[in-house]
Amino acid sequence: MRAAFVLGALAIPASATAAGRQNVAEFLQATFAKDKGLSPEERASLLAAIKERFASYADTVVHPEKGDMAAVLNVISEGKMDELSDERIADVAFAAYQAIYRGADTEVVQGIALYGYRKKVDAERIAQWANGYRLLTTNHVPDEVAADLVRVAMEKDWDEHAFDTIKWALVSGVKAGHDPRLYAATLFSRLQKDPQHPGTVVASTATDFARAAKTHTTMPDPGYKGVFSLKKDDAGAGGKPATDEAQAAREAKAQKLVEQANAEKAQAAERAQKAREQADAQEKSAEDDLARARKAEQAQKDAMERASGKADAKEQSEAKARADAERVKREKAEAAAAAAKARAEAARAKAEAAKQAAAKAKAQQEAERQAAIAAEKSGSKPAPAGKSAEAVKGAEIQSKVIDDIWPGLEHAARSYIGTPYVWGGVTHEGIDCSGFTKGSYNEVAVTLPRVAKDQWTRGTKIEEADLRKGDLIFFDTLGTGVSHVALMVDPANHKFIHAGSSKGVIEENLAKTYFQARYLGARRIVK
Repeated sequence: MRAAFVLGALAIPASATAAGRQNVAEFLQATFAKDKGLSPEERASLLAAIKERFASYADTVVHPEKGDMAAVLNVISEGKMDELSDERIADVAFAAYQAIYRGADTEVVQGIALYGYRKKVDAERIAQWANGYRLLTTNHVPDEVAADLVRVAMEKDWDEHAFDTIKWALVSGVKAGHDPRLYAATLFSRLQKDPQHPGTVVASTATDFARAAKTHTTMPDPGYKGVFSLKKDDAGAGGKPATDEAQAAREAKAQKLVEQANAEKAQAAERAQKAREQADAQEKSAEDDLARARKAEQAQKDAMERASGKADAKEQSEAKARADAERVKREKAEAAAAAAKARAEAARAKAEAAKQAAAKAKAQQEAERQAAIAAEKSGSKPAPAGKSAEAVKGAEIQSKVIDDIWPGLEHAARSYIGTPYVWGGVTHEGIDCSGFTKGSYNEVAVTLPRVAKDQWTRGTKIEEADLRKGDLIFFDTLGTGVSHVALMVDPANHKFIHAGSSKGVIEENLAKTYFQARYLGARRIVK
C-alpha cells in the first residue's frame, strides 16, 4: 500500500518536466536508485516517509549544481548510517531543507542539521545557528569556538536573543584583540554559572579582559570544558602547521604513552616472573609430597609382607587396606605433581615471553632515542630538489612504525568512545569524524589535517584486503567523494571506530552492507 502511494506521489509535475528539471521527490528518487546500499523495499519506505514529511515542498524544483540538496543528502545518509527510522530521517532532512530554503549557508547546515538526531530542532533555529556560525568565522572567530557556541545553544535551548548576544560578544572580543579561545572559554564558563543573565555575563567579561589588557596581565584559565582547546591546534581554523613548541609537546606526550606502555609490559613481566617462582615452589612441594607418599606406600607393603606368615586373616586384611590407602594417596600426589609441573611450565613460558617483549620494547625505545639524538646533531634537512615541504612532511609521518605507536593510538581512539557528535568539535566533550581521527593520531605525535578530504591525501593508498590497525578508511556518503572518515582497529573482525551523528563515537563493522556500499578506500599513515 505504501509503495503504491510513493509511485503516485512521485508523479512528475508538468512544469518540472517541460523544463527538463527535477523536483525534490524526483531528485531523491533518482539518487536512491543509484544507492547499492539500499534494497528496493528500503528505497520505497524512505521515499514514502520523505514525501509525507515534505508535503508540497516535495514538488519544489531543485538546483543540485548549486548545492541546495547536499545538506538533505548528508542528513539522510547519516541517518541511514546510524540505522534510524525513516520517519525520523525525513523529519531532520525536512528541517535542513527548510533552513536552506530560508537562505542559510548550505555547507554549514550540512553539519548543524545533524543535531536534529539528538533532539528536536526546527528549521528556524538551524538557519539562525548556521548564519551565526558563518558570521563568526568570517570575523575571525576560530571554527571550533563557533561550533561550540552552536552546541551550547542546542544543548541549553537558548532562545534567539541569548544566541545573538553571545555571538556578537565573541566578535567584539576578537576585534578588541583578545585571545578568542580564552575569551570564549571565560564567557562560556561564566554562562554555566549564570545562564539567566547573558547580558550581564558579557559585560563583566568584556570589562575584565579590558582591565587585564590595560595592566598587561593574562586572564586565568577558567577550566572550561568545551569542544575546543585553549591552545591553538596544529592545523585548526587557519590550517597553519604546528610550531616547534607545539610539536615538541606532542612528541613528549607520545613518548609518555610509549613509556607507559613499556612500563605496563615490565609490570606484566614481573607478575609473570612471580607466577613462575610460585609455580616452581608448588611443583617442588608436590614432588616432595609424592616422594613421601611413595615411601609410605612402600613401608606398608614391607610391613604387610613381614606379617603375611604370622598374622591372622584380620590383620592381613587391615594391612592390605592401609597399603591401598597409601596407594591412593600416592596416585593423588602424582596427579598433583603433574598439574603443578604443567602450571610451572606455562608460567615459565609466559615469563619468558614477557621478558622478550620488554626487551624488544626497551630496544625500540633506545633506537628511537638514538635516532632523535642523531637528528638533533645533524639538524633539520632542507627539502630535496623537486620536492615540496608538504611532501617531506608526509615522509616524516611515514617514518613512524605502527607497532611502536599502536598502544598509544588505540588507547587514544578508545578514550573517545561515548563522546557525543559535535560538528566542528575536537575534544572529549564533543567531536566529529575527522576531529576524532586527527585527535587520536595527535596523541601519538602524528599530525593530520583537520578535514576528511585533506586526510584522504595523506599517507599511501591501501587495498581493502590489506587493511590493518591504524589505517584510515574513507566513505562516500553523498556520491560526491570523501565525506566520512574512520579508524581501523581490528581488521580481522572488520571493526573500526568513528563518530556518528546520533550515536557519537562508537565501534562499527565494515562488513555491513551500508558501509560496503559507500566504502571509498583507505590510507596508511605510518609504516
